Amino acid sequence: MSLFIRVFSVLLLFFPLSAFSVTVETFDGFSDGTVLTTQISGLSISAPGGDAQVNQGVLFSNAPAPPSSPTGCTSGCFEGPIAIDFLTPTNTISALVELFPISGDSGLALVAYSGLGLTGSILGIDFTATDGDILSVVFSNIRSALFITIDGGFTAYSLDNLTYDLSPVPLPAAAWLFISGILGLAGFARRKRT
Repeated sequence: MSLFIRVFSVLLLFFPLSAFSVTVETFDGFSDGTVLTTQISGLSISAPGGDAQVNQGVLFSNAPAPPSSPTGCTSGCFEGPIAIDFLTPTNTISALVELFPISGDSGLALVAYSGLGLTGSILGIDFTATDGDILSVVFSNIRSALFITIDGGFTAYSLDNLTYDLSPVPLPAAAWLFISGILGLAGFARRKRT
């Protein structure tokens, strides 16, 4: 067996390659009124003070509007925050935003945190006041995220196409054993030919 094959086999054992998994959640598979909590694998979704619900294939928060809201709405306002915990750290999160301005100049912010339950350091913030915009934060090891209205006005909103990628997942040891076995057989066959 050549020195190259031996070195390559040893490197594969100690430095495994990783695979990324990108997920796009469209919420189309849920019926109207479904309250989301842990139905999506790897995520825990909540709406502090209310529920995160699916309606017409998009995600809303039915949490009460902020106390200073001029609408006086106390439930089903779709103005409340939506919090997401990632059971496996992610390196990016984004969502398509639909805004329904109620009053004043307002928008929506996405805040990414390093700890579960909106704890730890703030890793990144993105905000928009444009309907149909995509909010996105790219940073390593995001553990939780918060969508929240900003700028003093009041805006109902919905989220769709929630996209996140899971941190690298190492290929199992069995795959590397199989690869090294194939390389060994190839080396053995080559040696037998000469």
